[in-house]
Amino acid sequence: MAKKAFSLSRVLELLNESKSSDEQRCAPTHTLVIIDMSAPREVALELKRLLSAEQSSAELSIKELEYGVGGTLVPDLAIFVVGSQLALVAKEAKRLAEAGVPCALIAESSLDLPSFDNLDESFKDLLTPIAVSNIADLAKPLAQWMVEASDKAVAFAASYSFCRQTLIDSLILLCAAQNAAVGAVDIIHGSDFPIMTVNQIKLALSIAAASGRSLSPSFLIDTALVLACGLSWRQIARSMSNILPIGNWLGRGAMGFAGTMATAQLLEAQNDGSLARAAAMLKDKLLTQRAAVKEAQQSRTAVKRIASVLSSSDAAAHTSGTTGYISYR
Repeated sequence: MAKKAFSLSRVLELLNESKSSDEQRCAPTHTLVIIDMSAPREVALELKRLLSAEQSSAELSIKELEYGVGGTLVPDLAIFVVGSQLALVAKEAKRLAEAGVPCALIAESSLDLPSFDNLDESFKDLLTPIAVSNIADLAKPLAQWMVEASDKAVAFAASYSFCRQTLIDSLILLCAAQNAAVGAVDIIHGSDFPIMTVNQIKLALSIAAASGRSLSPSFLIDTALVLACGLSWRQIARSMSNILPIGNWLGRGAMGFAGTMATAQLLEAQNDGSLARAAAMLKDKLLTQRAAVKEAQQSRTAVKRIASVLSSSDAAAHTSGTTGYISYR
C-alpha cells in the first residue's frame, strides 16, 4: 500500500500545491497606513522600516488622518498610528471595519486608544489594538496581526520579512500536528510514510513561498532534504517502537511530530541561506584540514629523508673510522 500512495494523484496534488504556493506568493497586497500627525514620530519611522516591501506586488499607501482616508479606498489591511485625535481615528477605523477591512490601531498605551462601544460586535473583531511602550517591540505583535488578519498571509510574509517567522512557525506546527496524527493512527502499516512525506513537501513549498522564493530547480534540494529526513526518522521510529515500553501509537505519533519539526529546521536553513553557508564553511574546514594533513605528510616524509641521510652519514663515518683503526693497528 505504501507504494500505491505515491501514485499519479499524489504527484498531481504536489504539482497543484506548487502552483498554488507560487500564486499565493505573488498575490497583490495593499496596506494602508493612516498617521495621526500628533502621534510619536518614532512609530511612523519604525513602520516605514518594517513595511519596506521586497516584492513589487506589495502596495503601500500612507495618508494623514487629518485629510481623511477617502470613501473608495478599500485596502487588504489598514494600520492606524494613533495620536490625540481619538474621535477622528474612531470614525475612520469604523468606516474601514464596516467595509470589511481589518484594522490595527497602534498606540503607546491601551489608554491612548479610542473606544468603539457603539460599533456592532461583528465589526469589533476587525479592530485590533496594539499597545507598545517600547517601539522595538512593535514588530512581533504587528507580524502576528498581519498573518492572522489577512487571507493573503503568504504574500505578506513574502513581501515583508518581519512577518515570515511568525507565519512559518504556524505552518510548521500545523504540519507537525498532522503528521503526529498520521503516525499515531497508522491504519495500514507503511502507509504513513508517503502521507507524511507529501505533507512535508507541501510544507517545504509553503516555507519557500513565505520566504519569497519562486519555484525553481533549486527546490529539488528541499525535496531531497524531506526524503532523506523522512527515511531517517522512519528507521528511528521503527527501532524505538521495539524498545520503548509505551504504546506503539504514542511512539509513532511523537516521531511524526519530532521528525517534521527537525525537517522543518533544515528547510528553514535552506531558505534563509544558512544551510548553504554551513556547507560552505564545512567545505572550507575540510579543505583546510586536508591541506594541513598533506603538509604534515610532506613534512613527515622530509623528516624521514633527512633522518635517512643523517643515518647513512653516521654509518659511513663509523665505518671509515673503524677501517682506519684496523689499518693503524
